[in-house]
Amino acid sequence: MLKLKAGKFPTDVLHARTVGDLVFAETFYKSGQLVEKHSHKQAGFIIVLQGEFTELHETGNRTCKSSDVIFRPADQLHANHFETTSTRCFNMQFGSNWLSRLERLSDDLMLGDPTYFSGGVLFQLGLNLYREFRISDVDSPLIMEGLALEMIGSANRLLIKDEKSGAPVWLKRVRERLHDHFAKQLSIQLLAMEAGVHPIYLHRAFRKHYGQSIGEYLRILRIQ
Repeated sequence: MLKLKAGKFPTDVLHARTVGDLVFAETFYKSGQLVEKHSHKQAGFIIVLQGEFTELHETGNRTCKSSDVIFRPADQLHANHFETTSTRCFNMQFGSNWLSRLERLSDDLMLGDPTYFSGGVLFQLGLNLYREFRISDVDSPLIMEGLALEMIGSANRLLIKDEKSGAPVWLKRVRERLHDHFAKQLSIQLLAMEAGVHPIYLHRAFRKHYGQSIGEYLRILRIQ
């Protein structure tokens, strides 16, 4: 099985840069491109800047879209299918020094399966990091290292918050659907039917676990 070293990607690299032992790269995938199963030697974040793709791995498939952020542990086998549109991603990979720091800060991120985030503060931090990556002036290395730390901290906070909320699986799937289709017209009735619960129960459960109504949550997603 193909195992890629730091800074190596199974596609075109538009721009690349190394800051200390952090490796950054902007990658491009053509519509219809299929990336066979492979792994990366380094753990890291992937920010989906544009387009969408299906990620295939042993625990299941996942559709990844623009504004999604993925944390992928080292050596995790996966394949990617860019079925309908070209896609650009911004990649950040951690070297050994950063990896040891990451292990101290977040045990949850070091699990064997990838972790997916949709939009929100983590995507905004990723965009800020990408801007500094493209500016590439004398101050950007220090700013990029700070933003990398913020991304780790924010990802860990989101994982802890999700764990403490104790939300049932069906409710987490409703929230994922909101992130995947926030630009579309959604209704509580439709979401409740898909989840297999009564609309009133869905409304109460969502507010209880996430601190706001579905409508308020959607509005924030659209603003972001």
